[in-house]
Amino acid sequence: MGTKTEKECFLFGTGLYFFAAYTVMIKYVMPVAWAAVKRMPFDAYIYFWDAWWIAHIAVGYGLRGRKPGTWLWAFLLAAAEVIIITTKLMLFWRVPVLDFWRVNWLVNKSLLLVYFVVLVAWLAKKEVRA
Repeated sequence: MGTKTEKECFLFGTGLYFFAAYTVMIKYVMPVAWAAVKRMPFDAYIYFWDAWWIAHIAVGYGLRGRKPGTWLWAFLLAAAEVIIITTKLMLFWRVPVLDFWRVNWLVNKSLLLVYFVVLVAWLAKKEVRA
């Protein structure tokens, strides 16, 4: 790993791996485990199923390995995430529910929003686009 941009690519790719794992834990593993403890249906505490974490792993892999064509996918993912998360947060704050599971969701979405805003700004840099 030589250049500053290569190091940043590796760091941002690793961040996507981290957020994929964190999201799976917060949104699926913990709620399913808690439902099992409470002897409830496994999806009792899961409020929305999605597979964004798979896209995070794929783009993270591309960034870490400096794979050709990754810039476009990273930019599209980050831009889409910023729009989607901002919309979800605005809807959430209209009628906030601050139970344990939704606060976990809120923390997850807030951290992801910050990460993706920074990623979009980094991807917009001329030396990164090259």
